[in-house]
Amino acid sequence: DGVYKYRDKSDAELENVRIVTLKEVLDYVEKVARPDKTMNYVIEIKDGGDAGRRAMNKLYRMMVEYKMIDRTVFGTFQSEISKYVDECNALGVFEQEVVRSAGITEVLDFYFAFLYGNTNAKFNFEVLQIPMGFNGFFDLSTKEFIDFAHSMGIAVQYWTINDPDDVAKLQANGADCIMTDNPKMAYEVLHRNDK
Repeated sequence: DGVYKYRDKSDAELENVRIVTLKEVLDYVEKVARPDKTMNYVIEIKDGGDAGRRAMNKLYRMMVEYKMIDRTVFGTFQSEISKYVDECNALGVFEQEVVRSAGITEVLDFYFAFLYGNTNAKFNFEVLQIPMGFNGFFDLSTKEFIDFAHSMGIAVQYWTINDPDDVAKLQANGADCIMTDNPKMAYEVLHRNDK
């Protein structure tokens, strides 16, 4: 509902609050809520270095166990982890290819390819997970930008979109996914013409 229930809580108030594990989430979603295997996932690793590589290896094993590799987009802001995934994909370390989103510098490379109409550019990612723009300098939310990405076989997913007008704009422009803190609002906007 877009409310941060725990933001202003003290350590004492959070003493009995437990963060669920990814395994617990997947056990529930894959076995109870959506046993038909129709749920798609976006999973991000925050850590870099050895911790990020270990996390990626664990995530890969979990995606295999739950048969969800083809329904998962992996993301990270850590370029070394993106490179690690690319190497594992290329060398066959990962038996099934992990689809990943672009890192920050790759988003900029893609944006310049868009600006110059460079349809020959090659990218190791299949998804852009991006904000609508960067500090007013780059507008990444236009129909032209999204169409260019689609022409390159790249999906465009936006975060974190909490304004109904922005949700409507992105839907009209062809966004593939809209991530939000307020799913009820987004659902209502995305489905207001269904009635």
